[in-house]
Amino acid sequence: MAIDLIKGEQYAITGGNQQGGFLDVGGIVGKAAKEVVDIQEKERAKIDAIVAKRKGQADQANRKIASHLNKMKSGADIEGLNADQNKVIKDYLVEQKRQYVEAANMLATMQPGDPGYTDYVDVMNQVNQNITNVSNNMKTYKLNQKDLYEDFQENLLSSGDPTRLSQAEYMYKPGASFSLNKKGGLVFNIDGQEIEYANFNPPSAKATSTATALLKLTDQVYNKAFRSGQAANQYSSANLRMQIEDAIGSNPDIAKSLVMDGLLTNTPLKISEASFTNPAALKNDLVDQIMNGIMAASDAGAKDYAVKNRETNPGGKLYGNAAKEFDPTTGQYVYISKPYRGSNAPIRVESETEYFNRIKKEAGKNTSNKTTPPSSTNTNSPMGNFDGNPINFDTKEPIDPPTQSQTMKIIKEYPKGKEESDTEYDKRILFIYSQAMTNGEKDESGLYQKIK
Repeated sequence: MAIDLIKGEQYAITGGNQQGGFLDVGGIVGKAAKEVVDIQEKERAKIDAIVAKRKGQADQANRKIASHLNKMKSGADIEGLNADQNKVIKDYLVEQKRQYVEAANMLATMQPGDPGYTDYVDVMNQVNQNITNVSNNMKTYKLNQKDLYEDFQENLLSSGDPTRLSQAEYMYKPGASFSLNKKGGLVFNIDGQEIEYANFNPPSAKATSTATALLKLTDQVYNKAFRSGQAANQYSSANLRMQIEDAIGSNPDIAKSLVMDGLLTNTPLKISEASFTNPAALKNDLVDQIMNGIMAASDAGAKDYAVKNRETNPGGKLYGNAAKEFDPTTGQYVYISKPYRGSNAPIRVESETEYFNRIKKEAGKNTSNKTTPPSSTNTNSPMGNFDGNPINFDTKEPIDPPTQSQTMKIIKEYPKGKEESDTEYDKRILFIYSQAMTNGEKDESGLYQKIK
C-alpha cells in the first residue's frame, strides 16, 4: 500500500478531518470553537499560498533548464565560451599581465633586501596563481554545468531548494554573465546579489533511496496490520518514528527533497516557511506528516482485515463491525458501530469509553459465563497482589499492555461478573492477560493461543 501522506498533511494541518478542512462546529461546541476553526483555516490557506509560491519558483527554474537543454541540442555551444564570456577572461588576463610586467620592471631596478623587493615578488607570484585559478575554475564550472544538465535529463535533479535551483539555472545557462574577482574566482550577479561560485552549494540529487525506504516501511506496516487486524499501538508507533528519523538523517537536502519532489505524494508537502528554512523544525514537521501517513496506512490495514473477515464470515464476529474514526470536533477517536450484514440496526457513534462499556455488557449477554481461568493456571501470582499493571509474573518485568484486539478477545472469553465494578473488571482483564502472556505456549486456558 502506498504511503498516504496527503492524509498525513490533513492530520497535521487540519486536525484530522479527512475531507481536508475542519467541520463547522459552531452549533456543536459554540462560538469559541468556531473561531478556532477559522484561525486554523486561515493558517492552512497561508501555508497553501507559501507552498504554491515555492512550487512555482521551482517549476519556473525547471522550465528554463529544459529550454536551455533544448537549445544545446539544437547546436548551442556548452563546451566553449561565448564572446562576452571570453572578453571577461581576456580583460582579466590582460590586467594580470600588466601587473606582472610592472612588478618585474620594478624588480629589475632593485636588489634583494631593498625595501619593497619582496612585495613585488609577491605580486608576481600572486599573478601566476590567479591565472592558474582562472583556468581551474573554468574547468570546474564547465564540468558542473555538464553534470547539471545530465542530472536534469535523467530526472535526478532535486527541486528541494527552489532558490538554489533558480540560481543554478542562471549560472549554468549558455552564455551566463559572470565576472572574476581579484584571485580569479567566478562571481555571478543574480537579482542584485553577488554570489561567488566557489561558495555556491549546487542543487542536490533527489532523495530517491530515502523515499523508497519510507514507502517500503509503509507497506510493511500496512501488511502487518492487514495480517493481524491490529493497528500500530503507542509502542510500535514510537519505534516507527525512530525509523523515520533515522532514514531522513541530518542532511536538510534530503528532507527538502522529500517535501518538494513528489517522491511520497504527487504534490509538495505542506510545510510552513518558518519550518522550511529551519533544518530542525523542517525535519520534525516532515516526520510528523510521514508518521500520520504511516499510521493511516496501519489503520487502513486493520480495517481491511475486518472487511476481509466479514466477507469470509458473513455472520461476523462479536465486535468485528466497529470502525475507529477520528472526530475533529472533539480531537478524539470514536467507534462507528455499523450494522451486521442483513441487519437493519441503526449506525451508532460512540466514544471510546461508551464503546468499551457497551461491549463489556454485550459480552455478558452473548457468551458463556466464563470466569478467571482455573487455579491450575493461576499459579504465577495471587490476584490480591496484582496492582493492575501488566507484568510477567515469572520475571516481575513490565510487559506491553494488551492491544484493542487482544482486549476484545479476553472480554469475549471472560465477561464481567454481576457484582464486579468496572475498575475490578479492568484489573481482572489485565491480570488474565498478564497470566496468559507469562504462561505462553504452556497456557492451559488456551487464551495465549488466541491473543498471541
